[in-house]
Amino acid sequence: MAQKNITALPDGQKDCLDILVDTTGNLILKILTVHGRFIKTVREQLQGEAGRVSVNMADLSSGNYVVNVFKDNSFLRSFHFNKN
Repeated sequence: MAQKNITALPDGQKDCLDILVDTTGNLILKILTVHGRFIKTVREQLQGEAGRVSVNMADLSSGNYVVNVFKDNSFLRSFHFNKN
């Protein structure tokens, strides 16, 4: 499988994490604490050449988190981010 370009864009001014991907299909984001406790799953069906998934983080407490990105159940990338 070719390497996919995936970028996380945390926005400190709002409770949102944007994930930019250059792929289409079923994207699954799994949010965990840095200690491995599962928080939530976000599923998006992306169409076209590239996509953006905006994840609402308003329901998360302040702290450090990990986002694992999957496409059709295949792991693509992991991001760490800090929610203020």
